[in-house]
Amino acid sequence: MKQNRMSLWLLSVAAGIAVCSTSAWAQSVEGAEGPRDLPTRGDGVASVTYKSAAVSKNRRVGKAVTLDALDVSALEAEDASRSGGEQWKRYNRVGVVRSFERVDAPRSLRDNGKSERLPDGTYVWRMEIASEGATAMRLRICECDLPAGAQLFVYDANEPDEIYGPFVGGGPNADGEFLTPSVFSDRAILEVRTPRRVSHRRLKLAVDGVVHSYRELARAEMSHDHEPRMGLGCMNNIACDSDWYADVSRAVATFDFTQGGDQFSCSGTLINDSDDSTVIPWFLTANHCVGSDSVARTVEVFFDFKATTCGGSAPSLQSVPRTNGATLAYTRSQSDGTLIRLTGTLPSNRFFCGWTAETPAIGTSVVGVHHPEATHMRISYGKLTQGREAGLHEVTWDDGVTAQGSSGSALFNLNKQIIGDLCCGGSYCNRQDDPDYYGRFDVNYTAGFDDHLGGDAGTPPDPTPDPGPTPTPDPEPQPEPETDLDPVSNLRSTVRRNGKVILRWSDEARGELGYRVDIQSGSGWTRLADMRRNRKRFKHVPGDGTHVYRVGPYDEQGTAWTQTTVVVGDGGGSTGGANDDTPSGATLIAVGSTSATDSVSRSDQQDWFKVSLEADVTYLVYSTGRDDTVGAIFGDESGRFSLDENDDDPNGFDFNFGMEFTPDTSGTYWVRVTAFAFSPNASYQLVVEEL
Repeated sequence: MKQNRMSLWLLSVAAGIAVCSTSAWAQSVEGAEGPRDLPTRGDGVASVTYKSAAVSKNRRVGKAVTLDALDVSALEAEDASRSGGEQWKRYNRVGVVRSFERVDAPRSLRDNGKSERLPDGTYVWRMEIASEGATAMRLRICECDLPAGAQLFVYDANEPDEIYGPFVGGGPNADGEFLTPSVFSDRAILEVRTPRRVSHRRLKLAVDGVVHSYRELARAEMSHDHEPRMGLGCMNNIACDSDWYADVSRAVATFDFTQGGDQFSCSGTLINDSDDSTVIPWFLTANHCVGSDSVARTVEVFFDFKATTCGGSAPSLQSVPRTNGATLAYTRSQSDGTLIRLTGTLPSNRFFCGWTAETPAIGTSVVGVHHPEATHMRISYGKLTQGREAGLHEVTWDDGVTAQGSSGSALFNLNKQIIGDLCCGGSYCNRQDDPDYYGRFDVNYTAGFDDHLGGDAGTPPDPTPDPGPTPTPDPEPQPEPETDLDPVSNLRSTVRRNGKVILRWSDEARGELGYRVDIQSGSGWTRLADMRRNRKRFKHVPGDGTHVYRVGPYDEQGTAWTQTTVVVGDGGGSTGGANDDTPSGATLIAVGSTSATDSVSRSDQQDWFKVSLEADVTYLVYSTGRDDTVGAIFGDESGRFSLDENDDDPNGFDFNFGMEFTPDTSGTYWVRVTAFAFSPNASYQLVVEEL
């Protein structure tokens, strides 16, 4: 999605941005290589060890949903009308979200008459979803709560070798709601498996929609001689520039996301931070691409979608490395910048680009690397020109341009340091003299990026403080005066033992487009979700502390807000972090609950938990996640002698540990979690359940 310059919009935001002319306080960070020992494909097609799920094409299906073909010509006509002709490039839709009546898996896979039992005793339940004519599909899981050992997969019904997963527990976000990776087919199989020993355990799994991609996602050799596409004949293949191909091309990606019932595509770039001891997958893009945490969670990022030789063709999008899902770190609409943290499995051989928070001079030579119209990677060369305003750099191209789908891509100086991200503009192959506009990295850095990318930037001059993207919230709920909608009623919150906050509300409003949910962040608000009008419940895991949420129906005029304050954590014992590295600082966990997601690594070698158990009662203590963890149980705070210890449970836990433990006496017990010796970093959740 790439937006055209809108003069009135630029003038309206100019008043809210103070640009510092000095750069004495600025910081620069060089690019760096990422780990080489990560999975090659990331969240792409799973390894052969999981393909036993697709045992044959004659498998039993417990439920089938078929959606009729879409009128693609009507969708393309709508795209053309929304794009507004040659001068507008903000609209790069590639698919739509299709909802259907919720379908639930059986609560137990044993003896329900719809499951299949494999020779090893594993029970399998499958559902087939068809969306006729789709070039790719992502399934919308609306509830997922799988018992220990259970695994969820999704694969192409026509080509079972294309399989993704496993997903465990509450899914990638641990809250039970997520979009699966894209299956490049119009028929997909959703499969859940439980080992024999836990097949009697109750599970929750439901799906209620599909993201239907209707544009050709092979995208390597698309035709661009028709409206509204402006043609890509003047674009430069990235493979023709060996210098930028060698490193920067391994950081740039095209990504898809959903918002407001549609699927869009943008570009983005992996960006380095100032901490050499960590590898955090920060990803830079534009605010008009990803402007809220709910949108960030739908992100699917495709790397290495580029030609391998100058003049050569690109591989299929299906075959390239990818990662699924993200969380919002910081976003700013005024200078159109967003920083997200990728939460899926990062592929190996990535490069993290450097950046500078110094303000570049007019006339600086610049380079843009991007995915125009979501096709294979291109490179453009230009310079900064006069006309910089409202937190944006103006760029005029000397060789190459940008297009829809290039939005969010990084702008570099000749030192390969990021200085901006693509906001908007008028350049096309038939309008090569028209400028483009990039959100200024120096402005976004001091506004909020620095909290995540680090670096001692000193104290910038502050003659006119930046007001931020939203004003300080009022202490009492205040509906916005711009809308006549009534605020929601009966806004209430529930805090689960695992730290999950559930907001519910009632509403008698008429004419609303949907609901918005924000959380207070510093002196402003961060958008968590834009929800459909029939949804009146929202889940979030904010971490321990006191949090202020606001919820409201919205229309074209504004939002009618209602606030509520939620306290997470009881203040007893440690709540995780640095203090949980010893038994004395152990994190409290209750029977029947799941810990917050944590990690152990070579620098943070162990985490400790404590739990109250009753004598002669059998408990299951296990971890969830994809990484290799080791668990041990201790009877006292010394941590010297373990009562039980486990690495890889032999009954279906894969790399997770699992222990059945029956204490002889009632009291407090300690659980230690470590990473397996060859795992540099292991993310996990700890679960304690009574059998």
